[in-house]
Parts: sequence; C-alpha cells; structure tokens
Amino acid sequence: MLAAELVALIAAAWTYGWQPSDLIRVAARRCSGPERQVLAAAIAVESRAYAPASVDPTWADQVRGIVDEVAPTGSTAIDLEGAAWVTSHGSGSRDSIRVALSTAGFLATLPRLPILCRLPGHGSSRGSAAHHVDEGVLRRVRGLLAKAEATPFEEEAAAFTAKAQDLMSRHAIDRVALAEDGVRDEVPGGVRLGVDDPYAESKAMLLAEVADANRCRAVWSKEFGFSTVFGFADDLDSVELLYTSLLVQATTSMTAHGRRSTAAGRSRTRSFRKSFLLSFATRIGHRLRDASDAAVGEAVGRHGRSLLPVLADRRASVSDALEAAFPNMTFVRPSNATDAEGWAAGRAAADLAALWGADEVGQAGR
Repeated sequence: MLAAELVALIAAAWTYGWQPSDLIRVAARRCSGPERQVLAAAIAVESRAYAPASVDPTWADQVRGIVDEVAPTGSTAIDLEGAAWVTSHGSGSRDSIRVALSTAGFLATLPRLPILCRLPGHGSSRGSAAHHVDEGVLRRVRGLLAKAEATPFEEEAAAFTAKAQDLMSRHAIDRVALAEDGVRDEVPGGVRLGVDDPYAESKAMLLAEVADANRCRAVWSKEFGFSTVFGFADDLDSVELLYTSLLVQATTSMTAHGRRSTAAGRSRTRSFRKSFLLSFATRIGHRLRDASDAAVGEAVGRHGRSLLPVLADRRASVSDALEAAFPNMTFVRPSNATDAEGWAAGRAAADLAALWGADEVGQAGR
C-alpha cells in the first residue's frame, strides 16, 4: 500500500538521524509544493504511532508545528486504509500517485545524519529535567531579546542583548559549579538550526561564533540548509536564543543601509551585505568570547579555581562529540569580504550589539 510505504520510509528516516523539521527544511529546497504537503501529512500520520509520554518534547514540538501548518489547509489528506491520496494540485489518482512516488523517492535517497535525540517511542533525551534552564531565567532572557529586536535604538539593543547573555552565562556556569540536578553527569547533545539563504555562509559563520563563545561547536551542512550545534543543554539554549536575536539585529541594521552601487551605477548590494554580515560575525565573536571569559572569571571568584578543569573537560567532551558525529568533516576558510564599506558598517553594528558589563546594563533587566 503506497500510503503505508511512505509512512514506513519516514519512520526509517528517523533511524538515519533525521528529525521532522529537518525533513521539512530539506524538502523545501528539493521538492515541489504538492510533495511537501504530502510529506508533512505523512509525518503527522506517522506520529500517531507513539504514546505522547514516549516522545522527546523537542520532537513533539516539531511535529506539532508541522501539523499546525497542514491541518488548517485541508489541502492534503492520507487515507491509510484505502491508500487514497488527495492533494490540492492533483485532480486525479494518476497525479496523486505521481506525487506520492516522487515523495517516496526523496525519502529513499536521504543520507545518514548524526542522531541527536532519542527516537520517538523511547522517551525524552533530557530525562527527568525537560528544561535545564530555569523557566524564570528563560522568560527574562526572551523578554530582553524581544526588546533588543524591537527597539529602533542600537545602543538600547546592545544593553538588552548584554543582559540576556549575562543571565544565561551566569546561570549555566553556576549550575555546573554547584552540580545542580546532576549537571556534571550530563553528556553533550546536539541541535540543528536553520541557516538560510541569502548569505548563508555569513550566517553560518555568525552561528559558529556564537556557539564557540558559549562553549559549543557548530558544523554547517550547506546542502541541507542547517548547522548542527553540539554542546551541553544550558549552553545550547543560550546559542539558539542569542543567534536568533543577533541575526535579527544584524539583518535589521544591514538592510537599514539600503542598496549600494558603484560609481558606474552597477549594483554592489550583495557584496556590501555579505561583507557586512562577515564583519558582524567576526566582531561579535570577539565580543562574546570576552564576555564569556569575564563570566568565567567572576564564577571562579565565587566558586574557586576547581571550576576551571571542570569547564575544560566539558569543552573537550563537546569537541569529542562533534568529531564522533562528523569524523570526515572538512574545514573550509570563509569567503573574503570584498566591500570595504560593508565590512566597516558590519563592525560598527557589532560594536553596538556587543555585550557590555553587567553593571552598565543592570537597569535593562528590570
């Protein structure tokens, strides 16, 4: 039965390391609209096989998002009993079968990826602690970053971003120092974050810089449109929140400069924006690492120098996890910036978005 076979291919994709959002993201790059609709509906059907308590919360959130996208449209339906496929782009069974076969072909050619969390049916990857970061801290951080993205004043955005980084860093390091909730018994995990065009290379570099500053490592998979970030749970939360916010801030500042052209009237907007983002990523990486080092120094003052080898061991564990997952990865130098004005503007924007000392931004978190 074609419908059941497609659902079985989706279940097999999970064992190859793919997650629901990964399939949708790559399908958006490689498949037609009807194929993406069928894929989303089949993911929704496959998810019915598992008891809710046996599914990792992150996985369940991904499926829920996909279902929310598909269900309201009514454009795609799967009848597992009758093997009937209905798509908004197919008026007859021949079109429906063609779409289903094409979708199956897409699934059958997927390569293996590192498995980043427990497969559905096997419980949560985080055990009893569904959220490592205190919910109160997360609410404050999200609120600060939302203000940073909303304000038209870059100095205010810098202050809000700084306080968010300060809260996350202090919380993560203190929990390691105090060994709360078995934190020292954790092993590194991983998440995949979308890295979209345009300027995907520059965005991937920004993510790598944010990851490194937060004791994580990132690997960009250009052909799939995402980066895989390895780290410990608290640090991964920090990376995702900060990268998302900094990308919004960088893009807002970049587009505010408008279009650029040469003296001869030829457009250089693309080279300007690429150079802007490369410069922003480089500069913000330096600033974030300085802030992280300062947070570690303060934590050592509170908890003692015995904290340093613990943090060093955790960094080494993250590197080991990355190398085990990607044993054949290659290091590629990023493209050079070619627009001097764009580079200077990106550096200036990064300086404004950079992290200041906690005393300077204390009012921002109140």
